[in-house]
Amino acid sequence: MICPHAQFYWWAHYTGRHLGVTAGDVLYSCLPLFHTNALNSFYQALIHDAKLVADRRFSASRFFDNLVETQATVTFVLGAMVPILLGRPIAAAERAHSVRIALAPGVPAQFQEDFTARSGIRLLDGYGSTETNFAIGGDIQQQRAGYMGQLVAGFEARVVNDNDQQVPDGEPGELILRAEQPFAFAAGYFGMQEKTVDAWRNLWFHTGDRVVREADGYFRFVDRQKDAIRRRGENISSYEVEQVILSHPAVETARYLQCTPRWRKMRSWRWSYCALVRSSIRWR
Repeated sequence: MICPHAQFYWWAHYTGRHLGVTAGDVLYSCLPLFHTNALNSFYQALIHDAKLVADRRFSASRFFDNLVETQATVTFVLGAMVPILLGRPIAAAERAHSVRIALAPGVPAQFQEDFTARSGIRLLDGYGSTETNFAIGGDIQQQRAGYMGQLVAGFEARVVNDNDQQVPDGEPGELILRAEQPFAFAAGYFGMQEKTVDAWRNLWFHTGDRVVREADGYFRFVDRQKDAIRRRGENISSYEVEQVILSHPAVETARYLQCTPRWRKMRSWRWSYCALVRSSIRWR
């Protein structure tokens, strides 16, 4: 991926604004620095006169202790990290830190309220990718459980069908995006000209994500296009199936996917799916 410096400047500008990052904040990230999320936190510290603590890795047993020791005020988590942390015994450090907010894309809605009630940390959702930017989101007051947010000023978004025709509000389709600021998106895939042209066809970046735009402008994630399950003429969201499985208190993580059984040569093999579930796991 070819990511201009300007892209990360705008990542930091929009993310810092939504998180309320100001001079003197301490940002704590345990995400790998080859990940856009961690690079974004580095640029936030640069342009907002804040401090970044880049930890070696995520540790569920040490996460809150690390927040206390680093005197962090803002942190960054991914969707799977929150249910893992909630699955651990309650500890004093969960309320001894100074973190007020976390950037938390992809956290299932059923975990957001529980995590905030337990830790005091408010979770900010939103939409972005390595190719794009913080195009959908908002500040914490605009947050709505189960939704990524509204279109951020400075970007354009459409929800389209397979022919790039816009679909009505309330109907699922592929999210396509473009930016008003020059170089706010990646410049393409390195050494992959054909893939770049295909992804940016018709002068819009095609995210490959199926979403729904509501009439009030809020966007809801449905699934990755390639993860959608086709069953008797209907598209079934593997993401939504996973959220139902995750709603069971004994389940910590889950993945729903198409699998190829031993009888794959039979005509019915294409409709074989399986759920991978983790439960009662001790995380370190």
